Amino acid sequence: ARIRPARSGGRMLRSLFPSRAAAAMCVILGVESALAFMAPMSPALSLFAAGVDRGSRALAPVAIRRRNQNLQSFAMAARFTEEQIKAKQGAAASPPLEDLDPQTRGARNIKTVVPKVGRLVRAIKKPNGSISVIGEIKRTDPAYPGSAFPIPDMTEASCGYYLSKVHAVGVWADAEQYGCGLEDARTVVAAQQGYKGSFPGPCAVLACDLFLEEHQLAAVAKTGAAGALLSCALLGDKLAGMVTAATGLALDSVVLCESADELAVAAKAGAKLLALDTRVMGVDAAIAVAETAAVQCEVLIAAGGIKEIQDAWRLRDAGFGSVMIGEMLLTAAYGKEGEVRQGGGKEGMGATVMRTDTLKQDDLNSLVRGLTIKASLKYGPTSAGAFKEKGAKFKKHYEV
Repeated sequence: ARIRPARSGGRMLRSLFPSRAAAAMCVILGVESALAFMAPMSPALSLFAAGVDRGSRALAPVAIRRRNQNLQSFAMAARFTEEQIKAKQGAAASPPLEDLDPQTRGARNIKTVVPKVGRLVRAIKKPNGSISVIGEIKRTDPAYPGSAFPIPDMTEASCGYYLSKVHAVGVWADAEQYGCGLEDARTVVAAQQGYKGSFPGPCAVLACDLFLEEHQLAAVAKTGAAGALLSCALLGDKLAGMVTAATGLALDSVVLCESADELAVAAKAGAKLLALDTRVMGVDAAIAVAETAAVQCEVLIAAGGIKEIQDAWRLRDAGFGSVMIGEMLLTAAYGKEGEVRQGGGKEGMGATVMRTDTLKQDDLNSLVRGLTIKASLKYGPTSAGAFKEKGAKFKKHYEV
């Protein structure tokens, strides 16, 4: 065995042990025994051995003492055969999972038992002064009679939302009211998973419906969604149990409220994401409630009813951290039947009749960018029909 001297005291070691035989003897007999055996052969070794015998470590460099410790460990390991070492390793290993009692088995498997929650929270929670966008996907909406968005391909819609840099996607799972179901939510989730490894990563998916029973939440969890929408008014006393059930299924609960009292009830139930129904209340009323309500949550969401880009800016300035937008985004992406849209920038100024079977990615990108820019009403335009970011090179006009 070749001993490589340490940097400290290397010359002394080379002078004391000039040959491999002396080094091997040091390993086999130990440092002190080897010195005693070889001392008569060298005056230097005699002096060094005398210093060791007297217990004077001052003569031995720190590097030599550390090397001695390593050699002792090596000698101890050499006392055991490979079979004995393997036997000790097997005795120290954990028993098979099936041989454990249920309680111990749960402790061994704790990483898979404890649910991973917070995916939706992490996706939409932004620093103060910023706002995130939850893009809704739906084919119809009872609140807007006559509105219809064919959305021929859910995968295309999901990818389009990702490319527009929305922070989460909300899929309405009521086929009768909104024309979409849980199978569409599963398709949207699968499309988002294609962006794993990209930056940013896949958008979190929120299943939107008035869920009333725990088995409905279980069905949502099977789609791979990150959250579920709950109604404080409809659930009443069952709200806390539903929030707990959602957490156990690795779902973030978004509790929809319509007053300050309902916000307090939802916060007490343990919901981290609270939403005010701005579609029913109106933007002004929601802002007034948010300014007076004293509740703590991770993100306060404005759900629906956003008709102007400036509405998102006002909500952001009032303390809202996210907005749920459906009709405005879908109109930008697919247009309306018979709509004439005037292009700008590289597209020129030619007016064209919109087709509702293809997604207009550039228009969708521009709208999301306009919603999330750090602008204010002081510098913003008067309507969402024409908007321009300061310093940007794009400007879109929509005419119906």
